Amino acid sequence: MRHPVGRTRARFAVVSLLLAAVLATNAACSSENAESGRREPGSSASTGSATTDTDRYAELEGLVFVRDGAIWAVEEGTAIQVIESTAPWSLRESRSGDAITFVTLEETSARVYTAVRGDWRAEVMWETDLGSQLVEAVHDDVTDVLWYSASGEQTTTVGVRERTDRDSTLLLPVEIAPHFSVRHQDGTLFAAGAAQEPAVLYEVAGTARELFSAATLFYPRLSPDEASVLVTGSEQAGAVFHLWRIQIGDGSVTDLDTGPGVPTEPEWSRDGRTIAFRDTTTGTIWIVPAAGGSALDTGLRADEGGLAW
Repeated sequence: MRHPVGRTRARFAVVSLLLAAVLATNAACSSENAESGRREPGSSASTGSATTDTDRYAELEGLVFVRDGAIWAVEEGTAIQVIESTAPWSLRESRSGDAITFVTLEETSARVYTAVRGDWRAEVMWETDLGSQLVEAVHDDVTDVLWYSASGEQTTTVGVRERTDRDSTLLLPVEIAPHFSVRHQDGTLFAAGAAQEPAVLYEVAGTARELFSAATLFYPRLSPDEASVLVTGSEQAGAVFHLWRIQIGDGSVTDLDTGPGVPTEPEWSRDGRTIAFRDTTTGTIWIVPAAGGSALDTGLRADEGGLAW
């Protein structure tokens, strides 16, 4: 069932087209590693560092990512295909960290799957015909609540669904873009405005508080300690993309090091010390210290669809 929150102005469409153009311009040209069966041994990273391949993969232990229409996980220093699926995306971590959530689309029908780590059996959590594209699904498996957003041609729907099959549209004080992050304790959303120029990163909890602004903003991700939020974007339309960490309390900003292309789909490690993201030029997963420092190309190839750690 589709519940429009408000009409998205033409500016949001332009911003979306801009991101698509930037991604296309920085399309991955990385070399393909030969793969045997379901396991991929460590491949050589492009940095030339003395760090071994096994060490690089060890730093990604527990990371889940999308490749070749399937879901893979790094276990014991090796990338292993764990779930066969049809074009999985919106890959997200559950609140407890014991499970992952992802979405598949068939025309206008969307399915939200959940899978327990280690077992990896994907089960349908929710199936719906939204008449638009389901963009995000964030699962709180502690209280069995599912936040979701869907973007249509003119509208963005944001809602919440409980395990009791009760769902409702969130009436927000600002119009937000489809991608968002949730503070599970109180349902606060961290999202970029959909119709603003420049874009604004909001903390939305009944009222909306502005945290940060830039020409374009995408993929807000709340830290495990809920003290800061990641967001990617550019200071000017068509300019270089950044990966910013914004402190929620005082609004201070750290411009984190990135790869040669566009940093997309950032994700925090469970201890909050490391951030992983996919670079569009190399087509690989990079890591960077959350406190700041040099980014490292792990050499692990990944496709668009999200990361979960």
